[in-house]
Amino acid sequence: MKPEVGTGGFVEPLAVVDRTDLDYETRLAILQEWRARLVRDGAPEAELTEVDGAIQALEVGSRVQGDQSEDVPDDYDTRAR
Repeated sequence: MKPEVGTGGFVEPLAVVDRTDLDYETRLAILQEWRARLVRDGAPEAELTEVDGAIQALEVGSRVQGDQSEDVPDDYDTRAR
């Protein structure tokens, strides 16, 4: 994936997850914005899947690492249905 405006200059979605110096809400917002842009631009399904995986990894990691943010969903799935 190429970095795009609004993704914080990140090239890979999992790089956002690894930025533990950013709080959960900030990382989630970056990934959700990234996903919204991909959807809007009609990106290939593989790119959406990559961002969805990063969102899920962030949510699971937040639970495992004890981030008790109220924004972490119980089902770990923020994808639009």
